[in-house]
Formats: sequence, C-alpha cells, structure tokens
Amino acid sequence: AGAGSVGAAYSATAAGGALRPTVPRWRRRRAAAALGAAVVLIVLAARAAGLLRSGGWRRRRILCDPVFGVALDPEALRGAWEALLDGLSLPPESPIRAHIRQLFARPEVDDQLRELFDELCAKGSDRMTLADFERFSRGIHGHLHVLLDANAKVRLVDVKATEMAWMGGHFAEMFPPEKPLNRARFPALAKLILLRRVVRTLVEHVGLEQLQEGMPRPLVVEVVVQLGPSRPPFRLHTITPKSTRVPSSGESLGPISEDEGL
Repeated sequence: AGAGSVGAAYSATAAGGALRPTVPRWRRRRAAAALGAAVVLIVLAARAAGLLRSGGWRRRRILCDPVFGVALDPEALRGAWEALLDGLSLPPESPIRAHIRQLFARPEVDDQLRELFDELCAKGSDRMTLADFERFSRGIHGHLHVLLDANAKVRLVDVKATEMAWMGGHFAEMFPPEKPLNRARFPALAKLILLRRVVRTLVEHVGLEQLQEGMPRPLVVEVVVQLGPSRPPFRLHTITPKSTRVPSSGESLGPISEDEGL
C-alpha cells in the first residue's frame, strides 16, 4: 500500500499474517486524546441542541404523511405546513405561499385556534386527546371556487379512514406525556391539517402538476370547523392570488362539476 493509504498503518507479521499497528505509540496516544476531545465537543453540542437527555440520546420522531409521503417532524410543528408544500415541490416563491404566510401570521388566527382548542378539550384541560383530535378532523368542512364563479363550488374532501387510522397509530408517539398536544402547540398543527385538507382537495380535482405549475385564477377558500349545531367556533375565509409562473393553459376549477358547498 502507498504511504498515504490506510494500509500504511498496518503490516502482516510473518507468523499467521495477523494485522498489527505500525503507528508509533506516542502518535496513537495523541490521536486517542484528540478523539476524546472531539467526543466531548459533540456531546456538548448535542446538549445545547436539545438532542441529549439525562437518559441517553433522544430518538427523533420523523413520520411519513399517509397520503403524500412527505416527512413530518412533530417537534417542528411551527414550520410543518411549509415542509408539506416543500415536499410537494410547490415553489417557495409562489404568491400563494406568501399569501398563506401572511394569513397564518395574523394574531387573530391563532386566537381563534386556541379558542377552538378550548372547545375541543375537556374544560380546564391543557392536553388534547386522540378523541379530541378526531373530533376536530371530522369537523372540518368548507368549499373553494374560482373567484367570480361561485356557481362551481368544490367541497373540501372529507378525512379518509386511512388517515384517521394513521393518526390513531402515531398520536401517542407524536405527543408523548412529556410533550403533549397542548394549547400552545395546537395552532401550528391545526394550520397544517387545515391547509393539508385544501391541498388534498386541489390535488384530487386539478392534479398535483397543475398545483405545482400554479393556479391561473384566484381562488376563494372557505373553511369552517363545525363541532355542533351552534355557530362554528372557527371560520376561515380568504381569496388566494393566482400563482401561474407561465401563461395559463386555461385550466381552472370553474368547469369542475360538483355539488354545491356550504
């Protein structure tokens, strides 16, 4: 082996061909000391990043969306809706994404979602259960349509049984007792779930490719969370900008034949 290769550090003895190090002992000690220092630095950095607990390394819970296959990190819920759109290859510079950022940044949206949390959970509880979450998910309704074409409303798709089963199987893993789905964390998750339902509707009716290329006309989006016969505790109404990056092909939601929405 050449002088710069891994093999230069070892030689085969005449008896039995056993591999033995040929690096001087003082050099091995220096390397061991450097390695020990590096391990200490890694541990300190891990503790600073919150990756190390007194009980050992904390396993990062990265899950996979049951429909879109996009990675979901329960410990990074604040940016989860952006991660979803990134995973679907929707351009970060899209006007629609800028619109969503502005919409979700409004304090009144978070206020409404916290009030929704209070409606969903037992009185005085700061911990959402799986049953509470399922009630939230089933209560999402709404519609969307092309601006100035309200006669062609498209109802939001319902939650799938497979989605409910997926959440049922992962809820405890995503929200363990030491880090539950509480009032502070709920708005970020709710934004992901609400946006995801709108995206699923668009993908089913116009296709992912059209969504990636951009919508040629503004959309009116109406989303409510209906928990009972009384006034909905949450309502979101917005008009998104058109987001085509190239001249429109003429495709839109207008021609879609659907029953009337809400």
